[in-house]
Amino acid sequence: MGPAVSVVVCTSGRPALLDGCLQALAAQSHPDFEVIVVDNAPTDDATEQVARRFGVTYVVEPRRGLDNARNRGLAAATAPIVAYTDDDALPDPRWLDAVAAVFCSDGVAVVTGNVVAAELATPPQRLFEQTYRGMSKGPQPRLHQRASRRIPYLPARFGTGCNMAFRRHALEQIGGFDPALDGGTLSGGGGDLDVLQRLFEAYLPIAYAPDAVVQHHHRPTTSTLQRQLYDNGRGYSAAMTAAFLRADGRSRAAVLSWWSAWLVWWFGRRIVLRLARRHDMPLRFVLAELAGAVSGPPLYVVARRRARRLR
Repeated sequence: MGPAVSVVVCTSGRPALLDGCLQALAAQSHPDFEVIVVDNAPTDDATEQVARRFGVTYVVEPRRGLDNARNRGLAAATAPIVAYTDDDALPDPRWLDAVAAVFCSDGVAVVTGNVVAAELATPPQRLFEQTYRGMSKGPQPRLHQRASRRIPYLPARFGTGCNMAFRRHALEQIGGFDPALDGGTLSGGGGDLDVLQRLFEAYLPIAYAPDAVVQHHHRPTTSTLQRQLYDNGRGYSAAMTAAFLRADGRSRAAVLSWWSAWLVWWFGRRIVLRLARRHDMPLRFVLAELAGAVSGPPLYVVARRRARRLR
């Protein structure tokens, strides 16, 4: 059976997508869970109507930003395990069973799972899943655990925001999510990467469970995919900037080294391969993500100042 779970779904102005997500959650086989819909800065009652129709808990977070909404969901949760998925995701019926089973192991603080495409109906969706490699972290289970003072800064390896679950006390221990990160802020993303990295730095084990499956609706058009890749770049760099600002001494040099290596490996390699016609990702998409990566640090600094003023 495993522990009780509070499932938090953060949403903003997408009632049709939310409806599909809540239908998937209603089909969960896990016997002990609640669903909390967090309506972020709503302008109408459409989201509330969907939540009421499914009989789930509905709360409002008036401050814009996905991480603000995630923190509001954490405050509303009643179970010892808090799981997060997105309104554009469709959890498999056994998702919560797979997540809860891993938490039966002593010491595991976080469980992330596999994210696969809900459909591959358009060329941009196929490009993201097959060429960009989508959101999956692979078919093999893994346990990430810090074993020394040296800290690797590769947060994308841990998991993805639409399929992550935490022991509530672990999230509370590190102060929850950074309100200067992710959608609805100038950072545009990175909130999931940041919280997973901070938990790893705190010597809290992160388990990846490939059988905890969530399907994700990838962006269907060229323009929306290009925007997502720009947001991916600025969100990753924003999360690295957050890591740099909380580090000290040699640790800051390490963050810079890891960030520089990511820029060279992720972008330099792909640009060279694309120019040599040995990579299928269109150059405009690579450059859009690179533009986001360059803009991420200053945008995060501004977002952080704004978030502090709003506390």
